[in-house]
Amino acid sequence: MQEPQKRPNVIVILVDNMDYSDLGCYRGEAQIPNLDQFALSGLIYTQFYNMTRCCPSRAALLTGLYPHQTGRGWITTDDYNLRGYQRNLNKNCITIAEALKENGYATFMTGRWHLHFHPKKK
Repeated sequence: MQEPQKRPNVIVILVDNMDYSDLGCYRGEAQIPNLDQFALSGLIYTQFYNMTRCCPSRAALLTGLYPHQTGRGWITTDDYNLRGYQRNLNKNCITIAEALKENGYATFMTGRWHLHFHPKKK
Protein backbone atom coordinates (compact mmCIF):
# COMPACT_ATOMS: atom_id res chain seq x y z
CA MET A 1 0.00 0.00 0.00
CA GLN A 2 1.34 3.41 -0.99
CA GLU A 3 1.66 6.16 1.57
CA PRO A 4 -0.49 9.18 0.75
CA GLN A 5 1.46 12.05 -0.75
CA LYS A 6 2.06 14.85 1.69
CA ARG A 7 0.48 18.00 0.33
CA PRO A 8 2.37 21.26 0.73
CA ASN A 9 1.21 24.07 2.96
CA VAL A 10 0.15 27.09 0.92
CA ILE A 11 0.61 30.60 2.29
CA VAL A 12 -0.29 33.70 0.26
CA ILE A 13 0.86 37.03 1.67
CA LEU A 14 -0.14 40.35 0.15
CA VAL A 15 1.59 43.38 1.62
CA ASP A 16 -0.11 46.66 0.70
CA ASN A 17 1.81 49.83 -0.11
CA MET A 18 5.11 48.13 -0.79
CA ASP A 19 6.87 47.56 -4.07
CA TYR A 20 8.30 44.09 -4.64
CA SER A 21 11.77 45.58 -5.05
CA ASP A 22 11.61 46.88 -1.45
CA LEU A 23 11.93 43.37 0.03
CA GLY A 24 15.31 41.87 0.84
CA CYS A 25 14.53 38.66 -1.06
CA TYR A 26 14.38 40.81 -4.21
CA ARG A 27 17.60 42.62 -3.20
CA GLY A 28 15.69 45.58 -1.78
CA GLU A 29 16.57 47.61 1.27
CA ALA A 30 13.62 46.77 3.56
CA GLN A 31 14.62 44.41 6.36
CA ILE A 32 11.62 42.14 6.98
CA PRO A 33 13.26 38.85 8.00
CA ASN A 34 10.07 36.76 8.24
CA LEU A 35 8.85 37.70 4.76
CA ASP A 36 12.35 37.23 3.35
CA GLN A 37 12.59 33.77 4.91
CA PHE A 38 9.19 32.74 3.54
CA ALA A 39 10.23 33.89 0.07
CA LEU A 40 13.67 32.29 0.17
CA SER A 41 12.30 28.91 1.24
CA GLY A 42 9.26 28.91 -1.05
CA LEU A 43 7.96 30.41 -4.24
CA ILE A 44 8.90 33.88 -5.44
CA TYR A 45 6.71 35.54 -8.04
CA THR A 46 8.64 37.21 -10.82
CA GLN A 47 5.76 38.26 -13.10
CA PHE A 48 2.98 39.52 -10.83
CA TYR A 49 2.11 43.10 -11.61
CA ASN A 50 0.69 45.57 -9.14
CA MET A 51 -2.63 47.03 -10.25
CA THR A 52 -1.88 50.36 -8.48
CA ARG A 53 -4.80 49.86 -6.09
CA CYS A 54 -5.22 47.35 -3.29
CA CYS A 55 -8.47 45.58 -4.17
CA PRO A 56 -7.72 45.02 -7.89
CA SER A 57 -4.27 43.69 -6.91
CA ARG A 58 -5.90 41.42 -4.31
CA ALA A 59 -8.44 40.17 -6.85
CA ALA A 60 -5.68 39.33 -9.34
CA LEU A 61 -3.48 37.57 -6.79
CA LEU A 62 -6.26 35.51 -5.23
CA THR A 63 -7.93 34.44 -8.50
CA GLY A 64 -5.12 34.38 -11.05
CA LEU A 65 -7.20 36.61 -13.35
CA TYR A 66 -6.99 40.20 -14.47
CA PRO A 67 -8.99 42.39 -12.05
CA HIS A 68 -11.57 43.36 -14.67
CA GLN A 69 -12.32 39.67 -15.23
CA THR A 70 -13.20 39.37 -11.54
CA GLY A 71 -15.45 42.43 -11.27
CA ARG A 72 -12.90 44.39 -9.21
CA GLY A 73 -11.33 46.51 -11.94
CA TRP A 74 -11.11 49.53 -9.68
CA ILE A 75 -11.33 50.46 -6.02
CA THR A 76 -14.89 51.73 -5.88
CA THR A 77 -18.04 51.70 -3.82
CA ASP A 78 -20.13 52.54 -6.89
CA ASP A 79 -21.62 49.90 -9.17
CA TYR A 80 -21.18 51.36 -12.66
CA ASN A 81 -23.26 48.57 -14.24
CA LEU A 82 -20.25 47.76 -16.41
CA ARG A 83 -18.48 44.43 -16.68
CA GLY A 84 -15.38 44.63 -14.58
CA TYR A 85 -16.66 47.33 -12.24
CA GLN A 86 -19.31 45.61 -10.14
CA ARG A 87 -17.51 46.29 -6.80
CA ASN A 88 -17.73 42.57 -5.88
CA LEU A 89 -16.00 39.45 -7.10
CA ASN A 90 -18.29 38.02 -9.75
CA LYS A 91 -19.48 34.42 -10.06
CA ASN A 92 -17.17 33.71 -13.01
CA CYS A 93 -14.07 33.39 -10.85
CA ILE A 94 -12.95 31.44 -7.83
CA THR A 95 -10.27 32.33 -5.33
CA ILE A 96 -7.28 30.16 -4.57
CA ALA A 97 -8.88 29.43 -1.17
CA GLU A 98 -12.03 28.09 -2.86
CA ALA A 99 -9.98 25.90 -5.20
CA LEU A 100 -7.87 24.57 -2.32
CA LYS A 101 -10.94 23.90 -0.16
CA GLU A 102 -12.50 21.84 -2.97
CA ASN A 103 -9.33 19.73 -2.86
CA GLY A 104 -9.43 19.00 0.87
CA TYR A 105 -7.43 21.91 2.26
CA ALA A 106 -8.47 23.88 5.32
CA THR A 107 -8.32 27.60 4.52
CA PHE A 108 -7.92 30.66 6.70
CA MET A 109 -7.74 34.36 5.95
CA THR A 110 -6.70 37.24 8.12
CA GLY A 111 -6.40 40.90 7.34
CA ARG A 112 -8.28 43.14 4.99
CA TRP A 113 -10.51 41.31 2.50
CA HIS A 114 -11.74 44.35 0.55
CA LEU A 115 -13.16 42.33 -2.36
CA HIS A 116 -16.88 42.69 -1.60
CA PHE A 117 -18.80 45.86 -0.95
CA HIS A 118 -20.85 45.94 2.23
CA PRO A 119 -22.90 49.13 2.52
CA LYS A 120 -23.07 50.72 5.94
CA LYS A 121 -26.41 50.39 7.68
CA LYS A 122 -28.13 53.67 8.45
